[in-house]
Amino acid sequence: MNIEQVSASLSNSNIAHTLVSAKKTKWIQDVSKEMDESGTKGALHRYFKIPEDETIPLSTLKDALKNPKISEKTRKRIQFALNMRKINKKVTAKAVEKCMVTFRAEESGEFKGQVTAVFPETYGSSEVSPHMVMTYSRMDQHGEASLRWYNATRPAKLEEYADLLKELRGIYEHGKNAVKLVVDQKVNWNKLLLKSHGAK
Repeated sequence: MNIEQVSASLSNSNIAHTLVSAKKTKWIQDVSKEMDESGTKGALHRYFKIPEDETIPLSTLKDALKNPKISEKTRKRIQFALNMRKINKKVTAKAVEKCMVTFRAEESGEFKGQVTAVFPETYGSSEVSPHMVMTYSRMDQHGEASLRWYNATRPAKLEEYADLLKELRGIYEHGKNAVKLVVDQKVNWNKLLLKSHGAK
């Protein structure tokens, strides 16, 4: 089955390029504000004599909890710091999703050699028109293209798409909605179709 044969089926699939952002909970903001107002922010850094612009080693926090001589207030601060690190770790892990991108080059015509980035997982999603796929080029920025156009192009070489990839990383891999771009120059459209139907 080639790319044209799976076109109709893919148009009804639920493959979508999603950007997952880290959620900032209000209670964390409230605690931070309260610490600022009470002057307790940085108390643990002062306790351990570590500059506030440096991270307190995890081992230092855990070892301090084993010390029976620390005050209850300091113990609570340490436990809070440990809990926050666990939360931040989980949020970070959920925030970074992967997004497949492939690069195609025009084979002939006025734009011969021009490279366009294609996001295969957007095909059949609500992000684009029916039977289209999301694209990005320096000339048109974000746009759409058909599978017929895709088939009329060739896989771009690394030296051809390197600059465009760098530009896309600057767009997609920073900020609260960051995703990690994964380059795949041999897109398996059959696999994408199976994935869209929940197949393993």
